[in-house]
Amino acid sequence: LEGKATIVSQPGDSRIVIKYANPTYPGEDVIVNGSKVQVYGRPQRSALGFFLYNEGTPLLTEGVFQGTLSANWPLFDPKLRSAKLAYDGLKTIDGHQLHEVRYVPQKRTDLDIRLYFGKDDFRHVLTIATINLTPRLISNVGSAGGIAGGQDVANASQQPIRYRVEERFSNFDQFGGLTLPTAQEIHYSIEGRRAANQRYTNTFAEIINNVSLDPHNFEIK
Repeated sequence: LEGKATIVSQPGDSRIVIKYANPTYPGEDVIVNGSKVQVYGRPQRSALGFFLYNEGTPLLTEGVFQGTLSANWPLFDPKLRSAKLAYDGLKTIDGHQLHEVRYVPQKRTDLDIRLYFGKDDFRHVLTIATINLTPRLISNVGSAGGIAGGQDVANASQQPIRYRVEERFSNFDQFGGLTLPTAQEIHYSIEGRRAANQRYTNTFAEIINNVSLDPHNFEIK
């Protein structure tokens, strides 16, 4: 599908809107308003939207999602929003050596968040967030309200399901004295009992800094 992507942001708030001319999947609308988030889906949330709203909230409220394309990027804050960083050295990814930094949000989360920066220019080029979840056991309940047979049975395999979101940033250029990426690729995948993949490639032709934003951009209804 082809469409239009727009990001608007300021410290504490951000929004990414992706629109497609497709009635069955019109796109994404992800809003962060301080500590509140909303992911709109029409007619329902996509797999990516469902993940961000239910399991990936720290990526949104902490400002990690969208990287340096967002003015809500946590590394712009000298206090890091009380998060912690841990340097894990150089890693080779797709043939490139990158500095790997673990990002640990202030509030506890089961998400494993890794940030990657260029070896020499230290540009943020990649974020990888993963989480492993085990399906819950569902009891086989009899008509009288008791558990049939006296045992719990699983309605699905107990193999953990691995959720993964990657954001890659490239094609850096100068905008108002800042070096920012003009290409963003989002890849969402599920591995385990069920599999799914979604990939988005956004190319930004224009980036404008220091503009007044309408508060309605971040309004959650």
